[in-house]
Amino acid sequence: MAKDFIMEYRKEVKAVSSQIQIPPLMYDENDRPYMTAKGMRKYCIANVVVRGNGTGKVDINGQNLLYFEFMQDR
Repeated sequence: MAKDFIMEYRKEVKAVSSQIQIPPLMYDENDRPYMTAKGMRKYCIANVVVRGNGTGKVDINGQNLLYFEFMQDR
């Protein structure tokens, strides 16, 4: 059967996301939780801080979320 033939040569691919270790939250001087991350794409670097118990405000180089024109980039 064709399916058996194909399955014979398939290689199992494991999800990389299941192997990533998530570091514990850090806490600032006011005991608020936060996490930092660094992202890179081509020649751009993004340093991100996500804070718990915040206002929900998004600040990108002093601008709001509409800084990114395309929805997929938000």
